[in-house]
Amino acid sequence: MLTTVTDPILGFIDECSLQQRPNARRVLNTPIINYQPGSVRSKTIFGFMALNGNDEVMISSSSKADDMIRFITNIRIRNAMRPICILLDNARIHIAENVRILAQEIDIHFIYNIPYSPDLNPMENLWGIIVRDIYANNRQYQCIQDLRIAILQAWNRIDKTTILNLMNSMPNRLFQVINRSGGLSDY
Repeated sequence: MLTTVTDPILGFIDECSLQQRPNARRVLNTPIINYQPGSVRSKTIFGFMALNGNDEVMISSSSKADDMIRFITNIRIRNAMRPICILLDNARIHIAENVRILAQEIDIHFIYNIPYSPDLNPMENLWGIIVRDIYANNRQYQCIQDLRIAILQAWNRIDKTTILNLMNSMPNRLFQVINRSGGLSDY
């Protein structure tokens, strides 16, 4: 159902999973890494990039509907008083009934992106910037807490100008996707 929302905060949501040791290879004369059975070696980052509100990041050990509920609750707390319109993909955690019900109750309106269209969500580009920062110079992390700290530091180093530039690229993204009959853009 199409509804009118007055003076909303506009933003984008996406998740990214980062590994403690991405593509780790054993090199001669380096210590062997022994992981504990069942130990967590990755983190999922939930990110909200707002055009005219407060950005939000949450780090979780999983990517489930309950995590998404915590995340949209955090977004609402950081962006009180105004409705929020969020563009996001059709991931299962985004379309889960309990997530949609809560979003409606707290005046968050989801706008679902066209399937398989990461070019139309600038959060995908933001993840690229953050991942390059976190793993610069082939950096790897000894423990999951070090990775968590690196994620938060990388997120905090992103300035609002970078976010605005990504968002301002949306008209060009849409134009390219339309001109290429739904094909990939240069973003």
